[in-house]
Amino acid sequence: MALVIIILLSGSLLFYLTKPFDYGILIIYAALFLAILFLAVHLLIRWKMPQADEFLFPGIGLLTVLGLLFIYQSDPALAARQCLWT
Repeated sequence: MALVIIILLSGSLLFYLTKPFDYGILIIYAALFLAILFLAVHLLIRWKMPQADEFLFPGIGLLTVLGLLFIYQSDPALAARQCLWT
């Protein structure tokens, strides 16, 4: 889970540093929100269902984060809209 949070925050920070104003600050806030949300849900799953697969949800989070970063790289406006669906 920590890997998902690190990739999410570092990727959004790198995109913000390369394009300082487009949708960069929005992506950083979305990254923080998604990181907190993924961590909270992961802890809830581990607490309520200890026999559940502990790698499934972080894997989903990793794929979600990478997808958003790739979409942002090609079209920042589309990434902002996609972030609403995530």
